[in-house]
Amino acid sequence: MESILEAGDSAGKYKSGCEDYGQFLSKIASISHQSCLLLTSREKINNIEILSGKHKTVCFFELRGLNVLEGRKIFDKIGDFVATDEQWQKLIEFYKGNPLTLEYAAHHLKYFPGNIAGFLGSGKLIFANIRELLDWHFERLSNFEKEILYWLAIHQEPISITNLKSDIVTKTAQDRISETLHSLQIKLPLEKSKDGKYFTLQPMLIEYITENFITTICQEIKTGKLELFHHHALLLATAKDYIINTQTRIFIEPITLRLIDTFQNQQNLEKHLQYLLEKLRQNTPLRPGYAGGNILNIFCYLNTNLTGYNFSHLTII
Repeated sequence: MESILEAGDSAGKYKSGCEDYGQFLSKIASISHQSCLLLTSREKINNIEILSGKHKTVCFFELRGLNVLEGRKIFDKIGDFVATDEQWQKLIEFYKGNPLTLEYAAHHLKYFPGNIAGFLGSGKLIFANIRELLDWHFERLSNFEKEILYWLAIHQEPISITNLKSDIVTKTAQDRISETLHSLQIKLPLEKSKDGKYFTLQPMLIEYITENFITTICQEIKTGKLELFHHHALLLATAKDYIINTQTRIFIEPITLRLIDTFQNQQNLEKHLQYLLEKLRQNTPLRPGYAGGNILNIFCYLNTNLTGYNFSHLTII
């Protein structure tokens, strides 16, 4: 059903020319008949969801992932794989038992040196076929939804709506946070606490969003067009020490190393960052955001001698 649904801010609504499907499904859901219509979709459909309920004729069934034993059967059909019980569990839980991604992984692992143990040890569990699948989902998201996904990846642990709202820079995005979270959950499976107050991402999505975030940040710094870099922190100064250490390892370090490759050496990178600082001071003085603090954290990671650097008129969060 997702093939006839709009993307972006119009989540769950029908594409132009497909509106008659909505009328048809509403009729099926509301009139008396002896038939049964089964729909499959990666996203929920707005006009169907409101017709569902405990004593109504429309029911939703969310497909869960396969358990370890079921997941291993997919691998057994594709090749011979060797792993400990712990490694099998880690592999299948990373992909949340999704049959399609497990099948992709099995075909990929046939040619991976060291097989499952080596694959898990590489720390890179997202590869071309799975990335293409996740790209499809990501491209259907609105900018507000992408902003929240990046924050969930940055935090690396469940976060409340209140804390999430305090991280967001723009008033418009803050005011829309409940609406955005609702539309996001129509499109992607967010992990929620039992009381529904805390949100995080599945491990596979965290790795995908993190890589997407790093690539985009490096491109923005290279071109000097700072958007994501301005609206998201690479490191949260108020976080717990182990989270700060994780953010340094996952975000600051790879971004810095890629930028050194891009600018050929550390000295050139420092000059470029200093140029970006001056642009921020002149063009957007005291503008709320994370760009100034992000640049400072990269300097700290580089052990840059900041004598003579000017951080005045910048918001350092």
